[in-house]
Amino acid sequence: EAIGEDYQVLLAGGRGSRSVMERRGFTMALLPLDWPLGQILERDPDWQVVYRDPRAVLLARKAGT
Repeated sequence: EAIGEDYQVLLAGGRGSRSVMERRGFTMALLPLDWPLGQILERDPDWQVVYRDPRAVLLARKAGT
């Protein structure tokens, strides 16, 4: 149940998404381009785009953050 709730938070890209990612230990994220979370992470200085194609973006958390 908790995983499903976390998924819903990440899907929406809301305020709680960063805390979910930290709590779950995410260091990479492969997201469809239409997910709000991908757009949020692209603007976050702690994350960088590793790869992008017409369907998805791969982001990595910068070391030490």
